[in-house]
Formats: sequence, structure tokens, C-alpha cells
Amino acid sequence: MKKILIVEDDINVQNVYRHFLEAKGYKVITASNGEVAIEQIGIQPEIDLILTDFAMPVMDGVALLNHPETTEGDTPIIVLSNMADVVDQEAINNKNVKEYLVKIHTTLHQIGEKVEAALK
Repeated sequence: MKKILIVEDDINVQNVYRHFLEAKGYKVITASNGEVAIEQIGIQPEIDLILTDFAMPVMDGVALLNHPETTEGDTPIIVLSNMADVVDQEAINNKNVKEYLVKIHTTLHQIGEKVEAALK
């Protein structure tokens, strides 16, 4: 069973993604910000995919995506945020980022497709 780390500070959004991905057969762990995500990666290094937001307290998505825990190795990352149009994607130096998706323009079905593609 593939394991996905969801990094999202909005608990309602986090729960929607978690329930959706669990229903598709994935094991899901969650983190409310980048700092907690780094801790989870250290505890559970067998994470197969990271689905992350940008705007979060404590450690945001940009800092998370530039952290050695996410830049080293080959764990694919999907960024899902409403800030995708204002974030300088060139500032993200992470070869593992496979997709930048805008939440309000992306359905759960589309997220499922992107997750499946990134895990192949």
C-alpha cells in the first residue's frame, strides 16, 4: 500500500483529501505545516508521495520544498495551493515537484489522477 503525506494547515481540507485518498486505497499521514512534515518524513521515511500546500504557519511550503528532507531522494511531490499564481516556482529548487495545482480549479478526481501518475 502506497503511503501519502498530506501537508495542509486547514483541517477541513486536510480531512477531505485524507478521506478521498484513503478511499482510493492509500495509507495517509498528515501534517499541519512544513515543520511537522519534516518530522513525519524523519519518522516514516517510506513515504511514497507528498501532497502539500504553500501557505502554512511555522514552516510554509516554499521552505518545505527547499528543505534537504524533500530535495534529496526521489519522493514525488504535488503542490496544491490557491497561491500557485503568486509563488515564484523558479525559487523552488526541487526536482521532485511533479505538479503545481490550484485548489479552486482542481477537482478531487483530478487530484486522484495526478497522484496515480506521480506514483508510477
